[in-house]
Amino acid sequence: MKQSKTYCVKGVGDHVKCPWCKGLSIRYGLNKAKKQRFRCKLCCKTFLINYTNQAYRNSTNTKIINHLKESCGISSISRLIHVSKQTVLTRILKMAKHLKRPPVTFGMTYEIDEQHTYIQNKETGEIWITYAFCRETKRVVDFIVGDRTKMTMKTVIDFVLLSNPIKVYTDGLGNYKSLIPKFLHSTRRRATNHIERQNLKNRTDLKRLGRSTICYSKSAALLSACLRIYFWG
Repeated sequence: MKQSKTYCVKGVGDHVKCPWCKGLSIRYGLNKAKKQRFRCKLCCKTFLINYTNQAYRNSTNTKIINHLKESCGISSISRLIHVSKQTVLTRILKMAKHLKRPPVTFGMTYEIDEQHTYIQNKETGEIWITYAFCRETKRVVDFIVGDRTKMTMKTVIDFVLLSNPIKVYTDGLGNYKSLIPKFLHSTRRRATNHIERQNLKNRTDLKRLGRSTICYSKSAALLSACLRIYFWG
């Protein structure tokens, strides 16, 4: 019976830590570029120590998230981490699918507001971000991207009402009056200071939300994915 050949590279140790589970790995032959491969004994994943293609590095997703939160656009991220724009877009959409909004916390105080932005251009791409901000946790608990209509706002408001809130504060927009029970709803002066400050933070941290910019999102799906990463990533 023939035995399989084992290829080695001089100067490379027999055991290397796995970048995913930190388990011990063994040499696992060479790839097409004649680079030493390794295979983890625990999770059975294979990897290289030095990748030619930067997108395969284990830290690529972390770098994309960090740069996205620091007001970098898709082109900027592509240049900084040396991967293609398409790879950055694909990774953002894929990562956003695995992010879940925070669990419902009962008995909190919320502020709800809308933020205006555009898709592709200012002429035809008007769109709104409606989201809820929790005063106690200082976190965005839910959001939706769409038109400034009752049907769109209802999705966020219904999620907030499920948590049995103490109070829900909004501005004087008429849509809220028919969606939030009167005994919970308040539009008193300066009641939405926290979420208005969050609006400013959103525009500062996300380049695509800036008022004087041409860096608009290509689609509502991409905008929603970036917001999920920014709020919950």
